[in-house]
Amino acid sequence: MNLPCTATSCARARSPRRRSWRTRSTCSTARPRGDGAAAVLLTTTQRALDLGPRPVRVRASAAATDALALHNRPDLLRLEAAARAARRAFEQAEIGVGDLDLAELHDSYTVLTALQLEAIGAAARGEGWRAAAEGGVSREGALRSARSRAQGARNPLGATGVYQRSRFALQLRGEAGANQVPERGGALALNLGGLGGTAVAHVFEAGGIAESG
Repeated sequence: MNLPCTATSCARARSPRRRSWRTRSTCSTARPRGDGAAAVLLTTTQRALDLGPRPVRVRASAAATDALALHNRPDLLRLEAAARAARRAFEQAEIGVGDLDLAELHDSYTVLTALQLEAIGAAARGEGWRAAAEGGVSREGALRSARSRAQGARNPLGATGVYQRSRFALQLRGEAGANQVPERGGALALNLGGLGGTAVAHVFEAGGIAESG
């Protein structure tokens, strides 16, 4: 059970007299909960072309689940749901992790994002944190990150996945402003729920929609 993380609680957590492993871990690695909303419009290829000049194509959509309770998983450091969801999405899109120009891996907790890098094959086991720390995952890295800050300042829980995908649309249209990634072909969005008990993956691409219709 996590303690609520607010500006006040985090300040208290940093106090030597109040500090504990629980408050330190929550306030240092997870955003506080908050309200949020997002929306996407899904339609046919032809309708999308009628609605705007630069629609974004969904090449793959996949989801997977794992045991919710950590003690029921054979490996605490293996995000099996994320691995399966990404693998299914890659198979649908007929690409591999090496074909990605852009990726955003999201969870409220920092360590789970690092473990997602390992789950999708972008980092070796135990090396996910290193890929992020050494710049391998960045706007200029080997695996470019959209860094859309899917949670914003707070964590709106269920709204994060849809918001993440709406930000991808801006990236693939070249409308992300200062956060724009230069090359944006194949793009993977992966979002977790329940400490990795649920994973949803999408592969998007810009362009090529007219030919695919």
